[in-house]
Amino acid sequence: MEKTAKNQRIDPTRWYTIKSLRDEKLIPWRKSLPGIKQLVLADKGSQNILKTAIQGRGQNTRYFIRGENLIKFLVAVEDDSYRL
Repeated sequence: MEKTAKNQRIDPTRWYTIKSLRDEKLIPWRKSLPGIKQLVLADKGSQNILKTAIQGRGQNTRYFIRGENLIKFLVAVEDDSYRL
């Protein structure tokens, strides 16, 4: 797995939330929480590269993404081998 400048700062063992993805600007083409949530749910419904763990219901829903899956997702998007 290649390490680019964007995903070098991603810790493969850490669990990321949607808020941490936005605050650390790990998904640069999505800047808002609803936009990142939409991206995560679209991935969950298609190829499920992110393997998101969803906890709770309604407004109390939390989304957790493992760092290693986030790296795989970003590499696939950069290589244009993944489309939503």
